[in-house]
Amino acid sequence: MPIALHQSPSHKSDSVRWGRELAQTKHSICRTIARGVQSGLKVRPQARRAARRWNGKPYRCDPTRKFSLSQTTIVRAWYRWQRGGQVPAAVRLQFNGSAHAMPALMLVRFVTFCAEADWTSQRAAWRAFIRQPGAFARGPRPAKHNRRYSFGTVRRHFPFAAFRALQAARKAEAAARHERAVLLVQTSAEIRRRLPDRPKRKRRTGAEFSLQGAQL
Repeated sequence: MPIALHQSPSHKSDSVRWGRELAQTKHSICRTIARGVQSGLKVRPQARRAARRWNGKPYRCDPTRKFSLSQTTIVRAWYRWQRGGQVPAAVRLQFNGSAHAMPALMLVRFVTFCAEADWTSQRAAWRAFIRQPGAFARGPRPAKHNRRYSFGTVRRHFPFAAFRALQAARKAEAAARHERAVLLVQTSAEIRRRLPDRPKRKRRTGAEFSLQGAQL
């Protein structure tokens, strides 16, 4: 019978520190690559330079452990970071674990929540959303009930580009409604300037009444 091996609490805490430092390091590298891409540089040459700097460098939390960051690893982290909302959680180890998987209906409600109002940032919208009763399930629930769903998880499945597009569409819709209202007022005013509200009825003269009686 195989023997089940269990990690000690201290070993688990060390793994958490390693994973956090590794995620932060990858996040920092990806931010540097992003600035280079905006300046016209390619991803792979930047990843090669980052690998020369970081691969084999010891961790700050544990100098006996060293980073394993090759060019291929950094390129993969870059694309995961891009898809995951450009946050450290996107490149964290075991980020796709099912224990903290966010229900689709919850995220759809948050997307609808974002589309119904103007927000200064996606994070501000998320903070307002989780304070609402019933935001995560039917009936009132305390906000702490779902604190395990981090903002990084939200950004991974609901990228900032989609949030920005929703906000832009909302502003364009508001501008279109305003323009339509202005055109309606201007057109109506021009019509009323040219035409009377009620046309004047033509009064018949005595000769017209006599002619009508003679015809009968």
